[in-house]
Amino acid sequence: MVAGAPERLRKDAVAFFRVEDLPDSLGWVDALTSLQLRQFAVELADALKDCLLRDDDGALKLLLDDWEATAEVTSSPEIVAELRRRKNYQPLATFSE
Repeated sequence: MVAGAPERLRKDAVAFFRVEDLPDSLGWVDALTSLQLRQFAVELADALKDCLLRDDDGALKLLLDDWEATAEVTSSPEIVAELRRRKNYQPLATFSE
């Protein structure tokens, strides 16, 4: 029973995002790109598995907070433009002791 649990959880997490109406608390998921959504589903399945096996939901809470922040950044055109802007990095001067 436990041996098949991780694969079943992964499939359940992916199927979860195929439903039309997610809970309001996960409304931020709509801001994720399709690639991010797939990554989130896989990471969510892994976090749920760990949560069940270790009886500790700390990693799950952290995952949700992190992905919500990612959705917030993704939904801001100004931040996305800044992140994609070509940077002109200069080498650091050598340090002297």
